[in-house]
Amino acid sequence: MARSRLPRIFRRFKTLESLRVVIIVGTDYTEYRLFRLMVSRGHKVHCFITDDPWKYNTDIDGVMCRYPSELPSLCERHEISDVFFCDDRWLDILPTTEYINLIRHS
Repeated sequence: MARSRLPRIFRRFKTLESLRVVIIVGTDYTEYRLFRLMVSRGHKVHCFITDDPWKYNTDIDGVMCRYPSELPSLCERHEISDVFFCDDRWLDILPTTEYINLIRHS
């Protein structure tokens, strides 16, 4: 069931621009599948956001893991406007800013 949801997200996302640099919030299996699909479509994932201290500053397939508190500065420094998340628990953890477009994978 979750497998059919990813292409629907990409249809919406692909209309924004052909190549995007994004951040994915979370490091679970769903987020990894989203990462693999984005890479296969030519998008660049700048980093994963995680609140797990044992995952911080490690890499997943060459993409570094960062803390939620770093999100605003990462987006500003690297001009990233789209942040994907899969779990609503992140809404309470993520810092809110007006220039970050949070896109929920449902």
